[in-house]
Amino acid sequence: MKALTFTVYGKPVAKGRPRMTKSGHVYTPQTTREYEERIRNAAMSEMGRSKILPWTEKQPLKVVIDAFFKLPKSATKKDRIDVLNHIKFPTVKADVDNIAKSILDGMNGYVYGDDAQVVDLVITKRYDCEDAFVIVTVKEVDND
Repeated sequence: MKALTFTVYGKPVAKGRPRMTKSGHVYTPQTTREYEERIRNAAMSEMGRSKILPWTEKQPLKVVIDAFFKLPKSATKKDRIDVLNHIKFPTVKADVDNIAKSILDGMNGYVYGDDAQVVDLVITKRYDCEDAFVIVTVKEVDND
């Protein structure tokens, strides 16, 4: 069973709400477009490196997203210990559903035909003491 795992460094970006110009044209905010492009590029790079072909539109998929936020500089020594012991969690923006949406949309049409193929989705938000990043894994649904 093939699986794709890749990492994108930088603060996880939530899917921005569509905006409208004065003339009525609807567009996606630039930060969202740029983040989706970074997701797409990282996924495509790993697919090329590991020789993974995109999944067909009929294949049900599971996506696991681990979003890591950098612990603030103002964090105390106790905060750092709590992060390492998995006691302290980021209850800050961005919301997990909006993080997932930007990542799934970034892979749409490249890693898989459509994000409707995703039938299992697991997303976590955690702190990292050193950096911010996301780890994304896409794999076929197993029959466990």
